[in-house]
Amino acid sequence: MLPSAAMAQSSLLSTPWYVGGNVGVVQPESLRGLSTGGQARLLVGVPLRPQAFLEVTGFGISVEGKDGQPKEDTLGGGLDLRLESLGEDLNFLFLVGGGYSQTKRDSVKVNAPYVNIGWGVETDLLPSLSLRAELRGLARFGEEFIPGRGVSYDALATVGLVKRFGGRPAVAVTPPAPPAPPLLPSLPPPVAPVIAAAPVAAVDYSGGCPPAPEGTKTDSSGCLVAQNYVLPRSRLLQGENGVLRPDADQVLAPFAAALSRQSGLGLELVVHTDTLGQQSYNLDLTIKMAERLRDRLVELGAASSQIEAIGAGESEPIANEADEAGREKNRRVELNLRPRR
Repeated sequence: MLPSAAMAQSSLLSTPWYVGGNVGVVQPESLRGLSTGGQARLLVGVPLRPQAFLEVTGFGISVEGKDGQPKEDTLGGGLDLRLESLGEDLNFLFLVGGGYSQTKRDSVKVNAPYVNIGWGVETDLLPSLSLRAELRGLARFGEEFIPGRGVSYDALATVGLVKRFGGRPAVAVTPPAPPAPPLLPSLPPPVAPVIAAAPVAAVDYSGGCPPAPEGTKTDSSGCLVAQNYVLPRSRLLQGENGVLRPDADQVLAPFAAALSRQSGLGLELVVHTDTLGQQSYNLDLTIKMAERLRDRLVELGAASSQIEAIGAGESEPIANEADEAGREKNRRVELNLRPRR
C-alpha cells in the first residue's frame, strides 16, 4: 500500500463515525383511510464538531389500507442534523432534517420532498454500542396526500441500535478553577527553641568538686570515684540532632572535676539509641553525640586524652522496644569512670 493511501485509511479508521438501524410504528395524519403502520430506518453518522453530527438516512414505511383503501409503501432518504446533550446515563438528542421520498399506492407513485424534526435519548450498552429511541414528526409535501392542502403530517416512534467506530469525539472540558487562596496564610505550630549550653572557661577544681549527680559515688571530699553511671540521653541532649541541654553541666561538671583532680582516672563515654531509623544513620548519630559530650567535658577542664567517646548506635539494647517506654530506656548515656590503663 502506498504511504498516502495508508495515511488516508488510518485517518478514516480513527475518525469517530457510526452506523445504526431502528424499527418502529407510524401514525399517518387522520389515518387517511390507513391503519397504523411500521417503519425501518438505516443511518450513517459522522461528526461535524463535538456533540453535533450529520446523519445520512434511508427509511421504508409500510401502512396497510382499511375500509377499501389501498396499501401505502414509502421509500425515502435524506440528511439529518443531530445535536446531543451528554448526561451521566442518558444522552438527549435533537434531530432536524429533510430529504426526498417516493410513496406507492397500488400502481401510482408519488414523489415528494419531506422535512422532519424529532427528539430522542441514547444510552450506552457497551463501550461502542448504544440503544437509541426517537420520536419524530414527518411532513411530506404533495397534493396527493391531503387534497386541497398538499402536506401530510405523520408521527413516527422508533427504537434501535447504534454502533460507533473510532470512539466518541472528544468533548472539551473546562478545567476546574483553582481553589481560592486562604485569607491568611497558615502558620506552622510553634516549636520550642533548642537552646545550646553556653561555653564556659575551664574551671579550677583545686578547691573542691561540684555537687555530684544523685545516685553517684563520691569520696570524702565530695568528688566522684571510679564507677559506672547510666542516665537517660534526654538528661544531657535534646532534639533530633542531640544538642546539649542548658543544664547538662550539672551532670558533666562533676565528671570533669574528677578527671581534672585525678589524672589517673579515665572516662569511657558511650551513647546508645533505639532501633528507629536506619542502622547506619543511628550509628553515625550516636558517634556525633558522644563527641559533643566529650568536647564539653574538655571545655569544663578534663583532658581529652582521659576520655574515650564511643557511639554504639542501636547495637546494645537493654529493653524491649514494643513501646515508647522501652525505646526510651535504650536511648541512654553511660559514663564509666575507671583507672586509666
